[in-house]
Amino acid sequence: MSLLRSFIIDAFEDHLTQLAVNVNINGNVINALPAESEFAPTLDIGGVSDSSLGMIICKKSDLLQMPKIGTRIIVDSEAVRISAIQKQPNPALVGIVYSGVNER
Repeated sequence: MSLLRSFIIDAFEDHLTQLAVNVNINGNVINALPAESEFAPTLDIGGVSDSSLGMIICKKSDLLQMPKIGTRIIVDSEAVRISAIQKQPNPALVGIVYSGVNER
């Protein structure tokens, strides 16, 4: 692992001790960092889709498998739905953008 990637992971883990939120993805509970989402609403059938509520950043190694868009997750006791998955500059991290849960 490069020195920069190692620094990023160390900083991520340091921030986890201060700011972590609990996230339940398919029964797997992990700690993640809350982040501001840059995901914008999109035009959908029937109008504009919901804008994102937020984003979490977690380590890929904490995930049992990569979640799919549309999967329901629980972020700090709030049920939400994954609306996008974003790659991070460090390949060991993944960003998960979520919005409110709407029945389909």
